[in-house]
Amino acid sequence: MLKARARLISFFVFIIDILIVIFSFLFSYYLRNNLLPRLFPLDFQTGLYPLKEYTYLLGLIIIIFAFFLRYFKVYKSHRTYPLIYEIWITLKVSLFSFLLLFAFLYLLKWHFVSRPFIILFVLNFFIFLSIEKLIIRFIARILRKKGYNFRNLLIVGNGKRAYEIANIFQKNPHWGIKIVGFLSDGHNTNLNVLGGINEMEKILQNNVIDDVIFAVSKSKLDELEETIMLCQELGINTRIALNIFPKFNSKIHIEEISGVPLLTFTRIPTDVFGLFLKRLVDIFFGSLLFILSFPLMILISIAIKIDSK
Repeated sequence: MLKARARLISFFVFIIDILIVIFSFLFSYYLRNNLLPRLFPLDFQTGLYPLKEYTYLLGLIIIIFAFFLRYFKVYKSHRTYPLIYEIWITLKVSLFSFLLLFAFLYLLKWHFVSRPFIILFVLNFFIFLSIEKLIIRFIARILRKKGYNFRNLLIVGNGKRAYEIANIFQKNPHWGIKIVGFLSDGHNTNLNVLGGINEMEKILQNNVIDDVIFAVSKSKLDELEETIMLCQELGINTRIALNIFPKFNSKIHIEEISGVPLLTFTRIPTDVFGLFLKRLVDIFFGSLLFILSFPLMILISIAIKIDSK
């Protein structure tokens, strides 16, 4: 029921995002064709082609932006992610869509399409989509404070790791994660232990559980294979708190090779877009520094030449 509702909400938000694409297109057309020529007549002396000439362009834009909205998993649950993460995804969708759109315009030789108009459209889309994500996040927080749109969490384990995880969720009530209790074969008076790990099936049947986090030692994981499979059979999201090598200070991500999952530890950045953006920033500031220091370099060279005489 909860997953079906989440899919319905995701589809509804996707439709809103497509409407934002269309609105950004029409709004940018109005700005470029009507408002900017009035405000800056010397810079925008000619208008755009009639709007009907841009019909095919709008269709192409909808397809491209819809693809990248799905590709970058915009509709994945981001309740535990900061706002800057959603803005970052929105920026990636905008830039990659912009680059692919320009490539299509070049290949199709649609020279009648105004490049400044496209830039204005992408900028407006990024602004409007960011505002939409901010509004959705604000509404979701209000609903969660009133007891709606929350998920029930069961934590398996009662050690330090389990306590740390519970503390993280308790400090962030706006995430909408409600801790139902803990399962553990040990005993901890500070935690709400519902029973032992061998009672997992009974507890899952008697309680509404959406997520289970296993926060146990690595030696205990082998014994919990059937318990984890039980959660999967019941359609419950199952996560394992990774603390395999606590002294490692590396980024962790999952890879898959021919169906074999691999847990990868690396200190090398894997975000290609992030590296590309960093490179652009380095080039920009390097060029800016060179331009600003160029007059000083000329003065120094003149001073050296005069001094040598």
